[in-house]
Order: sequence, then C-alpha cells, then structure tokens
Amino acid sequence: MPTNKNKSNFDIDLDWGKVKEEEICSILEGNSKIEVKSEKGKWLKSGNIAVEVYRVYKSNNFKEYTGVMSSKSEWFVYNLVKNNENKRLIWIKTQDLKKLVINLYKRGQHQIRPMGDKDSKFTTYGMLIKINELFEASNI
Repeated sequence: MPTNKNKSNFDIDLDWGKVKEEEICSILEGNSKIEVKSEKGKWLKSGNIAVEVYRVYKSNNFKEYTGVMSSKSEWFVYNLVKNNENKRLIWIKTQDLKKLVINLYKRGQHQIRPMGDKDSKFTTYGMLIKINELFEASNI
C-alpha cells in the first residue's frame, strides 16, 4: 500500500482496491486451485451448506479424510443454486474452512453426520454449517 504523504486517503484506498482487484482477477484467471461445490435447493429452506469431511468404507470400516480435510485447493467456492440456476457464489480459503469445521466441532456447536451416498461402497460424513456462520466475525 502506498505511503506517499502527498496522496489523499481516496488515492491510497484506490491503490489498495486495485491491488485487491488484481488478486481476485488472478484467482479467476486460473492462478489458484479452486474446488467448487454446488448446493441444490435445500439451502433455501435450511440456510445450510454441506461441508464434506470424511468417508467410511462399508466393506472394512476404513475411514478416509476427504472434502475440505484433504483438499489441495486454495479456495472452496460454494455455488448456491435455485431452480437449476446459479444464484450466489461464496468463496472461502480452504484452510479457513477447514479451521472453521474443526473449531465448530471442538466447541460442540456442530456434529459430523452421515450425508448421502447411502447406496455406494462408502458413507460420506460432513457438517452442515449455516451460511450466516461463514460471515460471523468470530469465525473469520
């Protein structure tokens, strides 16, 4: 950020804004690895996103960390879909989402629960997180 004393606060803020804009453009141009999770209409009623944490194989009870816990991406993007149309995108640094899941679990605020995949070779487990919790200052 510029420190030139001749610049107004507006100019300094504008310079800072341009730096942040360039960072976002860099992400969108493919300079960061992104994992996209699309949430179907359930989020409209529940207000939740589903965060995958691990899976357990039915044949041998082997537990494998998946989703946010094993992701190599820099960003998780939750695509909120209504009537098959993309409505909102929520971007979260993967490490921040992982920390949030761990902290919510440790504080006893959320449980890890089975999610989907009932007819497959494994059961996926994850956490339902209220969308507004992603934006609470104490969770950032």
